[in-house]
Amino acid sequence: MTYADLRIRAVTGDVLAVKGTGIAGRIIRALTGESYSHVALLVQETSGLFAYEFVEGTGFQILPASEWVRRRQKQNLRFCRAPERVLNNPNAVAAAARCYRNSSVVSRWYGWLSLVKVWLSQKTGLKIPVRQKVCSTFVQECWAATGYTLPTTADPGEIVNACDPIHTITPEEQ
Repeated sequence: MTYADLRIRAVTGDVLAVKGTGIAGRIIRALTGESYSHVALLVQETSGLFAYEFVEGTGFQILPASEWVRRRQKQNLRFCRAPERVLNNPNAVAAAARCYRNSSVVSRWYGWLSLVKVWLSQKTGLKIPVRQKVCSTFVQECWAATGYTLPTTADPGEIVNACDPIHTITPEEQ
């Protein structure tokens, strides 16, 4: 699927996923035991489609989805259709995601300690609450606004596994 195909299909609540090969991606994949290292939430705004995410070293950010894909075009990208309950409640997902736009600087920091909590949750099978967000706990929180719950504190792979279908994003023809 190209970005043009994605743009036609994507709706609020869907996810973009990365199988990162960089140092941070490899560390996240090693800690979680998953093949995915990053996820971003898609939100349809009146001005276009945007990727909302928490990024290591940056924290919360919003990018046009086209720019998000362009910046990561050399990585292994996936477009993931959100669960039905999430898709049926786009306003709740968008409201949960947008609340970070104007929130305190501290709440927008990347949650390095939360990575450890995600790892512990995956190892113990228990849901461990996090204060500072990482990419997957941010998506999990936004999906939870619709009543959709995951059994543990989510890692990127768990977010992707909740989606169906999953499509590989291929570079646009030049």
